[in-house]
Amino acid sequence: NEAIDSCTVMLANLGESFPRTVTPQLIQQEIVATQMLLRVKSDEDLRSLRMMQYSKKLEAMKLLKSLHHCTSFRNEINPLITCRMVQLSLMHGICEESAFCFASYGAILCGHLNDFDGGYRFGRLGLTTMEKFPGNKELPAVNVFVYGLLSNWVEPLQSSLPCLEHAVDIGLATGDTFNAMVGSVMYVGTALNCGKPLDQLLERCDLFSRQIMGLNSHPIYATSKAIRQFMKNLLGRSNDPSKLIGDEVDGNDLLIDKAHNELSAQLLFYCMWLEYLFGHYDRAWETANKIEDTSKLPAGRFPLVCNYIFYSSLTALALARRDGRRDYTNAIDSGIAQMEHWARSTEWNCQHKLELMRAEYAYLQGDYAQAMKDYENAAKFASKHSFVHEQAVALERWGIFYAETGRGHDAYGIFARALECYNKWGAFSKGEHVREMYL
Repeated sequence: NEAIDSCTVMLANLGESFPRTVTPQLIQQEIVATQMLLRVKSDEDLRSLRMMQYSKKLEAMKLLKSLHHCTSFRNEINPLITCRMVQLSLMHGICEESAFCFASYGAILCGHLNDFDGGYRFGRLGLTTMEKFPGNKELPAVNVFVYGLLSNWVEPLQSSLPCLEHAVDIGLATGDTFNAMVGSVMYVGTALNCGKPLDQLLERCDLFSRQIMGLNSHPIYATSKAIRQFMKNLLGRSNDPSKLIGDEVDGNDLLIDKAHNELSAQLLFYCMWLEYLFGHYDRAWETANKIEDTSKLPAGRFPLVCNYIFYSSLTALALARRDGRRDYTNAIDSGIAQMEHWARSTEWNCQHKLELMRAEYAYLQGDYAQAMKDYENAAKFASKHSFVHEQAVALERWGIFYAETGRGHDAYGIFARALECYNKWGAFSKGEHVREMYL
């Protein structure tokens, strides 16, 4: 708050008023005002914007970016800051900070307006703008936005990993510790959701912790700890792999912190994922509803937002088959509809998820022939697109379907394939769970 107050005074001295109180209505007004300015600009116009010359506007852009940095976990403020920066760039020309604000505006389009193509378009504009200025000053921040928030809605998830890793390296080299920190957490979270080997990924986490000064004391480290504990659980390095508790995370970490409820929601997401994987569906459903209540999963962060829908919907489908549909119909129908929408934008990242959701729905409906086709497609697309961890989930659910419908011999072979995929991922505790339950 002190940083906001100081920046507000300095911005006023530069001729840029900034409200002390930000409301959703004000955010909407700023987004609309920005859209009106952009409406008359073609892609070529945006790529050809003149250089900013007015010194007060240059200083205002630097201040606004600093303010954005200070309010990284204040989502009610950041869209306003971004829109102001975009407006200044359109009216007075571009500067180094314009690359950042264009990429950040892309995150608004993705996260708040569900305009994935538009968001990626502005991400690419941020990249081309950055290239007009010597050095790599804005690269860590721009890469974090483009490859951590924007490209995943359109491009294969795996393709973002080298660019996020580059953001960390350049951030460390140029002293941009904050974006190196954010980039490291995004890299690990994305790699985890790509199904990269867990033991290697945990080693990378350790390396980032040693390289990035201050990471262990920053609020974002809570997310890193949650990911580390999640991986340790699956690697077999915890007492109860279904609970996100161990040497990285304790019960107090899971309490909802109103000051950082975006981070708390991410902790709960990893709890829900484990609970679903180990068959604790009632707990997973309770956790999913806590996440929904906080409404603070990072807007636009594909691996979290998409997989929240994926695993909460699978949980609802499992419970509906046990208890009846009544309490879960809305979650199931809206989850499948949302995944269908996302699969049209990024088939590579979502088609296998959609096929598994459809398979579980067909099983719920009693359409066994369709369910069998959809389970097979889910496993096939997950393998084709290199998501070994979700191939394992699809195979396990397929095996459960066979076992529960009187095809035990077929189920055994499918479970054996699931075990192989879990072990390939490095999820040895989950592999042991499959062995104990089904083999």
